[in-house]
Amino acid sequence: ASTPPLTLRKVAFKVTLPKAAIATPANVPQPKLYSSFAEFLERDENEPRVGQDLLSPAQIRREALLRHQVWQAQQPGGVLHRKQLDDPPEKQFEPKRQFAHHDHLLAHVAHFRKLMREERRVHKKRAEILAHECKRAVENKTKSRRVKTKEELEQE
Repeated sequence: ASTPPLTLRKVAFKVTLPKAAIATPANVPQPKLYSSFAEFLERDENEPRVGQDLLSPAQIRREALLRHQVWQAQQPGGVLHRKQLDDPPEKQFEPKRQFAHHDHLLAHVAHFRKLMREERRVHKKRAEILAHECKRAVENKTKSRRVKTKEELEQE
């Protein structure tokens, strides 16, 4: 009895992202103040209403106060004065950045790299010395095993 051929089916794997969790009240979206631009214009206090040509005395006082404050800020020495806007502000002192975890990690990496370089240098130096000693030992061994000539025997 032969077994039927194995057939593989395609598996569909669907994942949906969850809604964003509200961790703090700052994550809650603010409700819209106005549903449309027309509603904004209707509720705006500084603009005259449809059918109204003039502002109320309270609106006139508030508008005059705002315009006077802007005018004062544009005078020499004010925040909005042209010379002050053209000149860049003086460089301010910034406190040094605190030494954080990442900085500690980088310091350890740098120190470990220094140790690794030193270890490699010592290892190479020892390997070089060992290679020279091995070479000298092999030369001495081959020299001692070699058959001496008559001249060498006489010299000894």
